[in-house]
This record gives sequence, structure tokens and C-alpha cells, in this order.
Amino acid sequence: KKGAKSLILCNPSNPSGKVFCLDELKIIAGERDGLIMDITTVLGGLKLKIDAITARDEGDGIAVTYITIEVHDRDELMTAMRRLYGVRGVSEVQRAGGKGIVREGR
Repeated sequence: KKGAKSLILCNPSNPSGKVFCLDELKIIAGERDGLIMDITTVLGGLKLKIDAITARDEGDGIAVTYITIEVHDRDELMTAMRRLYGVRGVSEVQRAGGKGIVREGR
């Protein structure tokens, strides 16, 4: 997968050495208080580990967030993207450097 790194994690919380993929998502949303909290709450509710997060105000009321998460498979990634798309003010969710879910008019 372009843009994803496969890891085999062997540690006490992952004794079976299951394969995880790190995927970076780009989230474009209207700038507002609580946006990052809402994004992390969605991912926490899915029990996904966040490895990195970067957010910035692009001006004109637009915020761009890059977030790297650990997923087990494509279905888990797509579920995360759909749920993030449902966060208030989010207009676009995509894999960084790739295609994703776009919502117009929000």
C-alpha cells in the first residue's frame, strides 16, 4: 500500500504479533473549538491507536488535520474514515496523498 507501513508488533499488549498498518489521514474541516477533541473521540470509540496528529489553521476558517492511526485492515480504515466524515464541520477525509470521502457544502 502506498503511504502505509506494515508493522509486526510483538509486545505485551499484542502477544500474537498481529499485523497493523499505519495510515495517515488528511481531514479538512471548518475551524472551531473542540474539533481535535471530536476527531480523537471518534477514533477512541473505534479503539484505534493514534500514532501522530498535526493540526493547523489554514486561514479563512479552514483547519487541516493530519492523523496517523493503526488499523488492521481496509474495512477498519474505511469505517474510521466514514465516522470522521460525520464529525461536525468536516468537509473532506482522505488518505494523505490519496483519495477519500468528500462532502460539499458543510
